[in-house]
Order: sequence, then structure tokens, then C-alpha cells
Amino acid sequence: MSEPRGGWVSTLDWGVKQTFRSYVHGVGGAILARGGATRSGDGGFTFLAEEDSSLRRDADGTLVGLGRFRGEVTFEGHGGILAVRLADPIIEITPDAAVMSVAEDLERRRRIVIAHLDIGAAGWDDEGLVSVPAILTLEGSQLLGDHYPIRTPLDPLRLRVEA
Repeated sequence: MSEPRGGWVSTLDWGVKQTFRSYVHGVGGAILARGGATRSGDGGFTFLAEEDSSLRRDADGTLVGLGRFRGEVTFEGHGGILAVRLADPIIEITPDAAVMSVAEDLERRRRIVIAHLDIGAAGWDDEGLVSVPAILTLEGSQLLGDHYPIRTPLDPLRLRVEA
């Protein structure tokens, strides 16, 4: 494990939930990444930080700030009955909570909190990546079609910190 060092978060890598991705593929559905989001080698997604993103790692190793990321991921299946859209994730870390939200509507005016983040359980590696556990919220469960109950663990978020 590397010593804490400050820096800005440049990317968010997130797979949403591996079993959900497998299900969509299993029913012959489609998973698309666009608008700045790309598929990563492990089947998840990479979102680039927006220029006004302030999510950073302080010198003591603590994540603080507001991370704005661009891109959109859609899951489609069952002839359109399954249609999930995750757009422009935002990670917000305050002294009281850490959450991730996504744009709810096509105009990106409304947001919903889809995951609570456990910043205290975050783990750093030697390459500037932090893995942050995430659990599903009520709104997140509804967004995923009520297939997973509230507090279901999601794939961890992986944030890349650039010195």
C-alpha cells in the first residue's frame, strides 16, 4: 500500500453490478456506453471527470469534494421492456455522507441517489486507485427494475487519483 498523497480524481471505473450485466447479456440485450463513457476491459465502464470536478484526495489520504463525471450507459433488453439509463454520475462526499447520483431524465435536470458509499472502507493501491464499496438505495433499486433489494452491494467504484 502506498503512502497517502494528494491529487485529483480523474476517472471513475464502475461496473454497476456484474450479475445485472450478465443478465442483460444472457437475455440477448444490449449494453451501450456513450457520451464520454467507455467499456473497460473487465466489462464495466469508465467515466472521465468533468473540468469542474473537485473530488480529490487530501494529503492525509481522505477523499473529499464533489466528483462530476460525463457519459451515459444504457441497458436494454426484452424488446424495450428492460431499459435502464445511467448518465453523468456525481459522487458527493460530505462530513455526514457519501453518495453517488445519476441524471434521472433525458434533459439531465433531475438526479437520483442510486448508491451510498462507504468511504471509511475504501482501499488504496500502489497505482493511485481507490476502491470504494457501494450499496444500493431505494431509488437505485427502482431504477434497476426492483430486481435487487435496498442495501444490495453493487460493484465497488474505482477512482483514479492523479498527483
